[in-house]
Amino acid sequence: MKAQDRKGLTLIDVIVVLVILMVMAALLLPATRSARPAARRSDCKNKLKQIGIALHNYHETYERLPPGWVAVRGPHSGEFEESAYGWGTYILLFMDQAPLYQQGLDFHAADPSFQTQALGEKKYASTALPAYRCPSDLGQPQDTTASIQPLGTTNYVANFGVGLPEREHDPTLMQGLFGQNSSVRIRDIKDGTANVVMVGERRMPRAGTSWMPGRVDGSFNSYWSGMPRGTSPLAIVATVTDGKLPRASSAEAEERNANLEADLLNFVGPLRGTQGPVPVLKVIKINKLSDGTALTDSSTSISGSYSSYHPGGFQALLGDGSVRFISDSVAVETYINLMRRADGTVLGEF
Repeated sequence: MKAQDRKGLTLIDVIVVLVILMVMAALLLPATRSARPAARRSDCKNKLKQIGIALHNYHETYERLPPGWVAVRGPHSGEFEESAYGWGTYILLFMDQAPLYQQGLDFHAADPSFQTQALGEKKYASTALPAYRCPSDLGQPQDTTASIQPLGTTNYVANFGVGLPEREHDPTLMQGLFGQNSSVRIRDIKDGTANVVMVGERRMPRAGTSWMPGRVDGSFNSYWSGMPRGTSPLAIVATVTDGKLPRASSAEAEERNANLEADLLNFVGPLRGTQGPVPVLKVIKINKLSDGTALTDSSTSISGSYSSYHPGGFQALLGDGSVRFISDSVAVETYINLMRRADGTVLGEF
């Protein structure tokens, strides 16, 4: 065949090919966009499962869950230290982070407080641990504004329950699983492990600071290692209500401790948003601030409740080790019951 008889692509042929490619790209692009959030959500779910395995291994070893945070006494003050190691530090041994655990904790030191050791030469608390970060989150891996600079941040906070956690609260009023010097056992989860949240997601602001005591929402970060002086326990645990819990007298506390084995942990009364007489505490809903304002990708504040950058809710590690996506449209009563380990309510579908 002669060279002049060979036919090349015409302009129409080129246009047809380009149109076909554009149509294919238009069809594939939405699938690609949806696959990325799905992959990040799956990765987040797997991280929560690993935290669950670590918590159960800790329980198997020590016959109790780790404390939410530990209040130690300073060597000279004779009072409770204002800084504290958090539950995320105590499970490092079961998260393939034994060297980091050994680097950070030295209970035989002259001053074993979190503040002193985290400020030491090794500064283990500044480590940014991917295992504690959701890949969908927009916050920074380290908080360089903390009094201990910097501090590794986290998206996974433990369940305190209801009421604002304080550094020295009555442990019999802690209705979740993690509080100050807490030592909850699996058998203490009287509602059934599949009905109570252990750990859940909380988003972080893009430019947060240390969590101020007494504040239930704001532009605040959360930490995996613990909390420095002047920081609220909400930096490491979550609550689903505002307001301080009432303090029990010594006689009431003693009676409650004696009855915990048999009785339901149902002490704070009704909550706003649920049926009942005079309200006591206001519920902070999922992905919302305490005043009910919905969180968006551009929100500069977060609440002490649970939230995430996954559309429609957050992922929660339950007491049985499973991970469930909790919708932000879940009934208020169900959300509260998920946070209380012994309120006598066995949940159905949620």
